[in-house]
Amino acid sequence: MKQNISFFIIIFLIYSCDKNKDIEITSKQKIDIEQYTISKDSIIKQNKDKRQFVESPKLIKKINLSNLEIYRPYVYKCNNGYLYIFDYSSFKIHKINLEYFKEVDVFGSGKGRGPGEFINVNDIIFDKKNIYISDGRKRTIEVYTKKGDYVRNIKTNKAYPHRVMIYKNQIVIYNLFDLINPLYVYNKKGDFIKKTGGPLFDKELDNYYYYESNIIKTSNNSFLQIPRILGLIVSYKNFEINLVKETIDGRQDPKHRGKPTLETAANSKINDNNLILYRDNRKTQTKSDQFFDIYNNNSLEYKYSFKIDKNIVYFNIHNNLLICTDDKLDFIYVYNIENL
Repeated sequence: MKQNISFFIIIFLIYSCDKNKDIEITSKQKIDIEQYTISKDSIIKQNKDKRQFVESPKLIKKINLSNLEIYRPYVYKCNNGYLYIFDYSSFKIHKINLEYFKEVDVFGSGKGRGPGEFINVNDIIFDKKNIYISDGRKRTIEVYTKKGDYVRNIKTNKAYPHRVMIYKNQIVIYNLFDLINPLYVYNKKGDFIKKTGGPLFDKELDNYYYYESNIIKTSNNSFLQIPRILGLIVSYKNFEINLVKETIDGRQDPKHRGKPTLETAANSKINDNNLILYRDNRKTQTKSDQFFDIYNNNSLEYKYSFKIDKNIVYFNIHNNLLICTDDKLDFIYVYNIENL
């Protein structure tokens, strides 16, 4: 086991330095395997062991992104009837009305390391007044009002704010490069409060997680951590793990000897009733291995799956609309998922 841990640290450092050469890694972190191991007996299986596919949703709208002067869309987020898209061609945020699908605003200070500027946007979240935009390369969260006015800059120092969430009126970031406690908590003024959470170990599969996770708030007291590659959904209550459940694919062993190909949750979103995971097998790159899996929000029980005739790159949910773009990045496709 010690040899496996040493091998992991080396692979982790190579991966991290290759992705962002200016990132400082705390390579001397010591991992208490017993403390963070998730035992096989504590992982709950899905009641169903095979996918059940339903009819594909109906395409109701197709929007040309070039008409909106968006050429490299990257992050899609919905809030209060608006779609926010970060565009890597202009390094600005486009705000689109979801009722009429008309652009109503473009804001941001462009590319750079200054206040309100962006280098590598990873996530966008909202509270009642403001928008919080995480930038991993800058180690900051840039705060704007929903009208597009710049407010302030929250420095996360060495922490890489990959994913962000508002939970208990605090800002929680998923620090991609902390091996031990990846969840960092700040108040909205930007003061650091604590770090918590933990890596996901599985002794039987002889692996643990170092790749990306989404974090999604589900209620006032609960949120989910969803790794892209392990085939697990982890539920937290008050920052303590209270439930670990397999996806319909079951636990996956990425083996850490090359980039994993099967992403059991390449992306994940939530609406009032459902958790929606996009499953993508990058080894085959065929539409037959790319589809949406639907789970119950509360029980995390698998319900059904559906496919659409696109290789999806980004997607989001607004009420009963699935809003997405494919690998060509030239159109927004809007599907009605109300009756699924």
